[in-house]
Amino acid sequence: MQGAAVPGRPGGVTDGAARLGFAWQGSGLWPALLCALALVCAASPTRAEGERAAAAGLVERGAAVQEKADAAELGARGGHGLALLGRLKYPAEFPHFDYVHPAAPKGGRVRVPGFGTFDSLNGFILKGRPAAGVRYLSSQNYIYDSLAVASADEPGSRYGLLARTLERTEGGRGLRVELRPEARWHDGRPLTADDVVFTFRILKAKATPVLRVALAGLESVERRGPHEVEFRLARPRDRATLETLLGLPILPRHYWEERDFEKTTLDPPLGSGPYRVSAVDPGRSIHFARVEDYWAKDLPVNVGQHNFDEIEVEYFLDTDVRLEALKGGAIDYVLETVSKTWARGYDFPARDRGDFELEVVRLTSPATVRALLFNTRLPKLADRRVRKALVYAFDREWKNRVQTHELYELGNSYFPSSELAHEGAPTDAELELLAPFREQLPKELFEGPFENPASSGFGPNRDNLRVALQLLSDAGYEIRDERLVDRETGEPFTLELLLDSSARTRMSLLFAQALERLGIETRMRVVETAQLVNKRRSLDFEMLYGYYVMRSLPGRELASYFSSQSAENQNSRNYAGISDPVVDHLIERALRAPDYDSLVTAARAL
Repeated sequence: MQGAAVPGRPGGVTDGAARLGFAWQGSGLWPALLCALALVCAASPTRAEGERAAAAGLVERGAAVQEKADAAELGARGGHGLALLGRLKYPAEFPHFDYVHPAAPKGGRVRVPGFGTFDSLNGFILKGRPAAGVRYLSSQNYIYDSLAVASADEPGSRYGLLARTLERTEGGRGLRVELRPEARWHDGRPLTADDVVFTFRILKAKATPVLRVALAGLESVERRGPHEVEFRLARPRDRATLETLLGLPILPRHYWEERDFEKTTLDPPLGSGPYRVSAVDPGRSIHFARVEDYWAKDLPVNVGQHNFDEIEVEYFLDTDVRLEALKGGAIDYVLETVSKTWARGYDFPARDRGDFELEVVRLTSPATVRALLFNTRLPKLADRRVRKALVYAFDREWKNRVQTHELYELGNSYFPSSELAHEGAPTDAELELLAPFREQLPKELFEGPFENPASSGFGPNRDNLRVALQLLSDAGYEIRDERLVDRETGEPFTLELLLDSSARTRMSLLFAQALERLGIETRMRVVETAQLVNKRRSLDFEMLYGYYVMRSLPGRELASYFSSQSAENQNSRNYAGISDPVVDHLIERALRAPDYDSLVTAARAL
């Protein structure tokens, strides 16, 4: 294992907070690239200069060069890749991505942790809890190939994997794909246009709602030959839909036609990728073996990757048990997301002997936003004044100082640690997007920068609690017998926090104690994974601990998280129930941005 490269997909770099900890047994830097899971409670408010510099080089300014840039974006006929924004970095005959070690040794085994449990190997439907390695996200997929893959060192570019050539047609409304005739499934049968057509038709009809929303912009997919497919988009230049089409796993028609796609299964699925499922212990572990005769192992997009012979994912229900497994040598690395454990849990003899290494990685791509989310569908949380009061009650500075050992940098954006995060007052370009909606938006949005309430981080946070109490009074509540009640009905204001782990109780207890000082009876409820999933799907909660996975190039996940379309879909990721025409408009502006600067403006305005 020592010195080996990572078995992840291209683009499998870690998104996360300003600071993130890794611990692993052995040496080398492979864990920093293995996991695409992100931590984050907060992120750096400073501009990611390196990302900006790289992105700026992709966009030419001025009317005279924009036409040339548009032509480059559309791509030459028979292109080896597709630039969704700007231009491709790598030419047609590139040998490998710059960030890989092309001569990395192959062999060995890596044992990685999973959290929770699983009961299905069908990662495309709503039913069940799919295992790691068989899901539709590229970072959680070891067994399937996609039409194209992302490069980790440029935003918005895709390079052909199953696709030998990619060509935009009809002014950007069509996409013609020529498949590599050498592509094979693990059973030796050729991968053809029929498989591609089957994949997108069945996913549009029967996949999880998140996937169906992502594919809403696909109007049709047609076979044009044994190895040629043509996609037609509902709207031209729909970057988010193109990104989805190029990145989703392609499924074998001959395998799934004999099975019920809408049912869970523990049968190892047939794939075409670098690994196959080698062993399954339901709910406890899943193992993958490298495919020695993998058809695409020598393609430039795969050189230097998929180096471990075996990947073993062992599941844990508790983070403390996971840590003990690392100490005992049962797993090889942990991406630590609990600050207290990072600060105090890794002081043990094996580390002192040099058997383990710890590394803190500073991340500059958009971090995963983790937060307590309001269910705004409920009348008592639909009032902005109430939500604002609850935010004032939460003392982030005290929490960061005392509970999380000042390991986080507190952010104010849904795109923390990135170029897309807003800074200061809205710029002229942002105001231009927001101005048509001035009557629908809070007045203060146009007058200065947005910042979350701040405290000194010491003492009982009295000033912010006074503000919170006034906001609650303005919303129609008052204190009676030390309880906050509705002024008209006398009904007490209560709140339940739904948590996914006992590790969240420390943070939530601080919040609950502050709410108690406002007269709000607060209950914390930790539920196991299956119950949490059901609660989220049925929207049966008041507040819950949730997260948003953000990317340098936002896609259809924005609609799934924040759009009116997804707000009343019980199976969407819009847990908060956000439904606002201005938000919908800004999402579309971000998804249809013609260049990177326009994307930055739309994201910051959003």
